Amino acid sequence: MAPFTRGIQFCASRIGKPGEAGSFHPIGTPSKKMAYIIYGPLFFEKSNEEKVSDWSHEIFHLFNNIASPKMLVRPVSVGNIKYHHNDVKGKLTAIRNFSSEYLYRRQYEIGEAELSIPLKEGVCRKIKKQMKKLFSSSILSSAEKIEVLQNWRYELMDERSAYTAESIITKILFAPKKMSQKQLKLEVNATLKRALEPFLFDEKIAIVENVLKAEITKHRKAHAKSLKTQKS
Repeated sequence: MAPFTRGIQFCASRIGKPGEAGSFHPIGTPSKKMAYIIYGPLFFEKSNEEKVSDWSHEIFHLFNNIASPKMLVRPVSVGNIKYHHNDVKGKLTAIRNFSSEYLYRRQYEIGEAELSIPLKEGVCRKIKKQMKKLFSSSILSSAEKIEVLQNWRYELMDERSAYTAESIITKILFAPKKMSQKQLKLEVNATLKRALEPFLFDEKIAIVENVLKAEITKHRKAHAKSLKTQKS
């Protein structure tokens, strides 16, 4: 069970964005008391499908993290990465910029289709290129890269699951009473496709996992080499 010793806080939507349901944020460090803040409309009609959908998404995030402590600890660990004196832009800035610009956007928001290749392929190439650029710099150590990649992997999986839960719950709750089970299943599948396909979650997770695997192998080899050097 995740240590929510500071409780779970529900707050009205962010200023300037009325009616928005925002992601929750872990507050604290792994060794200190933890809390969650969930932003969203606190009052709305139960017949408002959009708001029910938003809250289904955010509440799923909450319970998914309660059941998966690793998902709770990772973002806090990444948040605790310290700045180097020669790190002009800052490590967190570089990480957050990459996340917001490439991982949590729909494919048409990341890149435009090229004449020679489909949009999805072009977006995946762009993500790989930018990730390589981020990790080839001296901003992050090998251990920090692994921590960041693990966090991205968990967050992408969590986001994919939240969109899945949101789509299923909302479609079932607001389906006409006379709708057959077969038709409902078709409607749910269509809704899932519309919700998940633009984000390319599966493709992004595969990219992150491949880079993570290579980085872990590299880190272990370097560690084994250092131990061998120390013994000699």
